[in-house]
Amino acid sequence: MEREKDAVDATVLPTKRDAAQIRVRAEATGWTYVGLGRATPLEFHPNGGSYLDAAAADEIRVICEAVVQGRFEELLWVRGDEVVKARSRIELDQKVVRISYGLLWSTNLFKSTQKTRRRYVAYA
Repeated sequence: MEREKDAVDATVLPTKRDAAQIRVRAEATGWTYVGLGRATPLEFHPNGGSYLDAAAADEIRVICEAVVQGRFEELLWVRGDEVVKARSRIELDQKVVRISYGLLWSTNLFKSTQKTRRRYVAYA
């Protein structure tokens, strides 16, 4: 865990090779940012209600528990070793949360002529 003046960062590193990593950044403003797997970003409003009808702390707990239990998967588009797009699915008791995220803005499109490949990752 790492502390800054206005934020706390924490990372949960799995012991199993095929398990998803969880990264959390809690800011003094109340916003919390969670990164799952290789490329799934989540943003939690201080009052909750971002993904579930619950307080932010409960939302984060429920989603992280689902990830730890292996109910999270990503479909990644990669160019070389770089993820350029991700589509993710988290299976919760009440519903399924789907996240699509394009990372093309972070890449230099002219840098590489490598073909983009899709890779499915089901975490355990």
